[in-house]
Amino acid sequence: MQSGDLDKASRLLLDAIAHSPNDGGLVNLRGILHAKRNELAEAQVDFESAVRLNPALTPAWRNLGRACRQTGNVPCAIQAWQHVQRGKPADSEAHESLALLFFFGTDTSTGRAKVVQRSRFNFFREAQIWYSRDLDQCPLSEQFENLIVLSDEFYREISAHAIPADLEAVKVLAGAPAVLDLFMWLSYRCFLAKGQEAIPLLGTFGLAGQIGSIEYARPRRFREKLDQWLHIIHGLWPECPARISSDGESLIVDRANAVLTEQKIGRQGENQKNDPIVAA
Repeated sequence: MQSGDLDKASRLLLDAIAHSPNDGGLVNLRGILHAKRNELAEAQVDFESAVRLNPALTPAWRNLGRACRQTGNVPCAIQAWQHVQRGKPADSEAHESLALLFFFGTDTSTGRAKVVQRSRFNFFREAQIWYSRDLDQCPLSEQFENLIVLSDEFYREISAHAIPADLEAVKVLAGAPAVLDLFMWLSYRCFLAKGQEAIPLLGTFGLAGQIGSIEYARPRRFREKLDQWLHIIHGLWPECPARISSDGESLIVDRANAVLTEQKIGRQGENQKNDPIVAA
């Protein structure tokens, strides 16, 4: 690859992958070869396979973020760079890429004509994030505080497409952020579901990535935690249809509403008085 002989490098990689098909590092290298040839769709597939084979392979996540942005797949690019940022909080490229992805669009190409599109991402109007300061140092004044101002467009969007959530359940789960994240995610998915759906637990777009629990790299460990979280949620929301599939690979959800009636809230509140929820 360093000599520029891409064809020779490609043949060597194909032979190596044939002997070690589950080596994420080799698949990542093949993705780099595709990217050098401007075969971005093929490169993205390889980078996705590489992180699926080895979720701790930060270079592959970095390459996936670059490829997804170049192909215009902004959600994929954001997820990939967030993964890099979680593993390397001081990574400057991850911070810069996420800032551009949140505030702007991306570059797209059609044939030989390149189109540059820029549009404002409407979740927030402005942000001031001190990500490189000493976490143990208190801000000297309001000038050094982290600040995020949500946009009017975002407020109108969430007002027009509100998802019902149970405030009493949120209060109970305030000390258990992992369970709260899953509860809010289930409130959303069950409310929008047209019928029974199966969401993969792991993988690039699996449940673990959607709720930010990618630190549970071992499938068995994540399934165990998920089972504990669902047990707590079923205590607060007995009608919750979520369950782990019989093969342990997916979470099954169905159409349901997370908002409890006043009578049920009172009964669940009494049950929770002697059974406090602790942080997961």
